[in-house]
Amino acid sequence: PMQSFDDHGAELTIDLAAMQANYRLLAARAGASETAAVVKANAYGHGMRWVAQTLSQADAFGVASMEEGIFLREQRIAQPICLLEGFFHSDELPLIAQHQLSMVLHHKSQLWDIEHARGVSPIDVWLKLDTGMHRLGFSPEQTDEMLNRLKVCLSIGQVRLLTHLANADNKFDSTTTEQVERFNKAVNQHRLERSVANSAGIMSWPSTHMDWVRPGIM
Repeated sequence: PMQSFDDHGAELTIDLAAMQANYRLLAARAGASETAAVVKANAYGHGMRWVAQTLSQADAFGVASMEEGIFLREQRIAQPICLLEGFFHSDELPLIAQHQLSMVLHHKSQLWDIEHARGVSPIDVWLKLDTGMHRLGFSPEQTDEMLNRLKVCLSIGQVRLLTHLANADNKFDSTTTEQVERFNKAVNQHRLERSVANSAGIMSWPSTHMDWVRPGIM
């Protein structure tokens, strides 16, 4: 089957069977890891609804915002859905809980907001550590402090850990190995699920596969 878009004479045709074959390839590479297929930004412009439906065997989906997560719920996507950018305002928390979305925590202001939320059902979270991307996330040295705060927060459900690879596309750059070592050092004492691998990590860096992989652009 094909999905086609035609806009002012420019046409984009996507082979859904090829997309499914890509998924089978990454699943084979990832082995026992569970897969959170990232479909943010309208599935990188491919169409979020039908990409998610095409990848129905994915264990979970990753999106950018609450609006994207609610859209997938409205399309009857039942798998876990994670908000990779977390939330932007505390007013979003009741809706996130209502639609059973999980989210990434990457800034102290987000943690403060959820600690002070009232009447919100527990939300599953991923604590993001900055091991070298230097964009978002807590420093590895803050891991114990942040986890201790999450453990006593009534609005928090299951806690998992993740980081983001900065340069996994380059097989000759030691940055990825250094990030994995930094991440493991920070989290090894905690028995929590972990996610490191993005698309490039899945294909080239087996040490990054861990409990969950997060394929996106691939």
